[in-house]
Amino acid sequence: MDVTFPIFSTGFLSFFILDPLGNVPILLSILKNIDKQKQSKIIIREMLIGLLILIVFVFFGEQFLSLFHLQT
Repeated sequence: MDVTFPIFSTGFLSFFILDPLGNVPILLSILKNIDKQKQSKIIIREMLIGLLILIVFVFFGEQFLSLFHLQT
């Protein structure tokens, strides 16, 4: 079975659900009173946290769902 389709499909779906382009104005308004250097550090930190959460769910999502007796 080709594993690239589910990965591409999940990434594509996540892009539209999370709407990163639509969230840019909200993020900029929240960070408007913080200097540019610190803004970059905050954005990178938050992106890494989000990536870590996604990676954890990729590897342990089934176990997490089974903990609550849910099925996919």
